[in-house]
Amino acid sequence: MRSITLSWPQPEQPNGIILDYELRYYEKDLTEANSTIMRSQTNTARVDGLRPGTMYVVQVRARTVAGFGKYSSKMCFQTLTDEDYKSELREQLPLIAGSAAAAVVFIVSLVAISIVCSRKRAYTKEAVYSDKLQHYSTGTGEGYSTSPSQHTKETLHPSIAEFVPSPSS
Repeated sequence: MRSITLSWPQPEQPNGIILDYELRYYEKDLTEANSTIMRSQTNTARVDGLRPGTMYVVQVRARTVAGFGKYSSKMCFQTLTDEDYKSELREQLPLIAGSAAAAVVFIVSLVAISIVCSRKRAYTKEAVYSDKLQHYSTGTGEGYSTSPSQHTKETLHPSIAEFVPSPSS
């Protein structure tokens, strides 16, 4: 780990409008004289260029038009060693892979549901058309029948009647 993002609360009673913040950090084994100073417009800052496996001390103060306030109390943090970082990454790898697999399954499921629903809709439209076609072809529509064995020549539609032999034949 070669960087860290720090956040801190705003002062409870600032001496005016806060213009920016000043951070001071240094390695704990060294003195404040060896500190690095950086500025931030917000109450969050990313500190880069840190050494792995090192304990650091950090302090923050706000600046208003009246000048700088007092530094906060000293806070310490330690960066991970390269080995700790790799180990932590290895521990998180199954979680990352599992999340990716779950996302793929979810997307495939959505696609499958979409396909099934669209086919069902198309089948329903086809079934309605088929029912209407069956209704007309079984003789239940418009008062005519296409089944000559059940009716006499006189009850058949004229276009069909000419092909049906008379009962006397």
